[in-house]
Amino acid sequence: MSEPINISGVIEEIYEEQVISDRFKKREFVLLHAPNPDYPEHLKIEFVQDKCDLLDKYKVGAEVDLSL
Repeated sequence: MSEPINISGVIEEIYEEQVISDRFKKREFVLLHAPNPDYPEHLKIEFVQDKCDLLDKYKVGAEVDLSL
């Protein structure tokens, strides 16, 4: 089994939940990841199905640590 990927950053945007079909939904957010401030990266991350609700407790500007 592979090792998890750990990423930290600041939430820049949180999108509304999208219902793709009666059996699939997703929710995306943009994370500013800048281990080197000269080269920041904007990562769009997607949660699906029952994980969509995890974003409800976060706001734009929140610093987060993710394990993917």
